[in-house]
Amino acid sequence: MKTIIKCHVYILLVPLLNFIVPGCSLSLGDRVKTYEEAHNNHDIDKTMSLYANDITFEIVGSWMKSGKEQVRGLAEWDAATNSQMFISEIYVSGDTVTFKLKEGNDWFALIGIDFMYYEPCSMIFSDGLIKELKAEVSEESRKAFQEVWPPIYQWLSEERSEELSPLIFEREFVYNAANAKTWLSLLKEYRQKANE
Repeated sequence: MKTIIKCHVYILLVPLLNFIVPGCSLSLGDRVKTYEEAHNNHDIDKTMSLYANDITFEIVGSWMKSGKEQVRGLAEWDAATNSQMFISEIYVSGDTVTFKLKEGNDWFALIGIDFMYYEPCSMIFSDGLIKELKAEVSEESRKAFQEVWPPIYQWLSEERSEELSPLIFEREFVYNAANAKTWLSLLKEYRQKANE
C-alpha cells in the first residue's frame, strides 16, 4: 500500500516540478536542440535566455565574445541575416555537449557560400545554461571563404570605405542587426556590379 501511495505522489509531483522549474526535465542534448530551434525561429529573447550571464562564444582562431551584451549582437546579426543552423551528431559527456553544425544565411549566400560547416563544436553548461560555446570552422569551409572573400573585401575597401569602416573594428566584424542590414545591402550591390 505504501508503495502505491509513493507512486501516486511521485506521479503528481513530477508535472508540478516541471511547472515550477521550467525545463528541468530537459537533457543537455534537448537543450542544444532547443537552442537550434530558437535560433532558426530568430527568437532573440529565447536564444538569450539559454545563455549564462558570463557566456563566452568563440569561433576558434577568429574571435571571442564575452557576456550577454556582446553575444546579443550576434543573435541580432543572425536574425537579420536569416541564419539557419543544422546541428547533428550530438554527444553528451558530463556538462559538455559536442556536435557538428552547418549554417546558412543571406550573408554567406551573397558572398557565394551555401553553407559554412563547423566541427568540432561544443557547449559547456552550468546550471542548465550555456556557459561556453565554441565552434571551429571546417578546413573545407575556411578554404571556400578564403577563395571568395579577398575580391569582395578589396571592392568594399576601394568603393565603399566609408560604409565599411563602422562594420569592422580592429579587423573584427561588429555584430548587430543594423550592421547586418548594411552588409546585406553592400553585398547585393557588389553582386550586381560583378554580374554586369
